[in-house]
Amino acid sequence: MSRAFNRWKSRRTTPGRSGSGDFFHVIHPFHPLAGQELERASGPPQESHRRVFFHTADGRLSSIPLTFTDLVEPDPFVVVSEGRAWMGIKDLLRLAQFVDELDRERRENV
Repeated sequence: MSRAFNRWKSRRTTPGRSGSGDFFHVIHPFHPLAGQELERASGPPQESHRRVFFHTADGRLSSIPLTFTDLVEPDPFVVVSEGRAWMGIKDLLRLAQFVDELDRERRENV
């Protein structure tokens, strides 16, 4: 997965509604705001905050998961797999465990 946007440079030269002047792009392919440039409504991104806040077109404060934006480094697995696989080993192991639990529940309820 290549990064379509440079996270350090914005195409804008003036602040927007919130006045921060710090813009980001929604990069998650299935999010309704995918591809849109939005202005942050709060300070710099912090790993301890898992969401980034912005104002919607009608002025409401909203948030989006930080990982859905170009404000964080992409997952190395996703970069190396170049979009061929979206699930890493941890995700696959979690999925296998979930399927096992469902199978156990199904057998108990028969």
